[in-house]
Amino acid sequence: MEIQGQVNYISSLVGYKTPARYSARAEFVFDTLELKNKRVLDVGCGKGGLLAWAALQGAAFVLGLEPEEDGAVGGSYATLEKVVSTLSLDTVEIRRSTLDGYSFSKPFDIVILYNVINHLNEHAVVDLHSNPDSYNIFLGIAKKIRSVMAANGVLILADAARSNLWGDLGTKSPFARTLEWRKHQNPAIWRALFEHVGFRTLDLRWSQHYLLGKWSSNFLMRYVTSSHFVMRFILDNENTMGNR
Repeated sequence: MEIQGQVNYISSLVGYKTPARYSARAEFVFDTLELKNKRVLDVGCGKGGLLAWAALQGAAFVLGLEPEEDGAVGGSYATLEKVVSTLSLDTVEIRRSTLDGYSFSKPFDIVILYNVINHLNEHAVVDLHSNPDSYNIFLGIAKKIRSVMAANGVLILADAARSNLWGDLGTKSPFARTLEWRKHQNPAIWRALFEHVGFRTLDLRWSQHYLLGKWSSNFLMRYVTSSHFVMRFILDNENTMGNR
């Protein structure tokens, strides 16, 4: 199957309305990052959209961890298996495992945490910004992530921000009806936490609405819709040694 046919197949299977939307999302997430010959880890990879994209772009090895626990879409792992097997993605390995439950042997150049960081501990994330014990729990998670990354590795973190018009009004957002805003944190909290353990922030971008384009990629537009953002970090070797 040629590349466009593969993209068409993946987009329909993992839930995008069109292949163009799938491609636009993947290109936004990986913007300017070189995937060819890289080792990629996708934690909580869901149905495998980003994992498959990395493989199609020439990643040397892609590991997808999907325990299908709380916060996961039912049937995600079955769909993930179908994507990998149907497209014969030989560079992809998938495991029904958590981050803590997997034994890593080699470091990764790129680690993806797409809409998953809050699910790594849904109890502690609620008061991460105000409770030192919860903050320390997530420091441990950040250190675990750092420990599986290669020098100058890039971490991609995407999630919904805690601050949202509808959440602040105490009601459901018509754009994100299932989100529990108290189980999310704003980008500034994640920036501080990951920089604490030796990462350096590369960029923060608010996700675009596909039909509205770049002008919708700002905090105000996100605040009144889904508050979704993508942050990228690089492992800062000079600062890392002091945080081990």
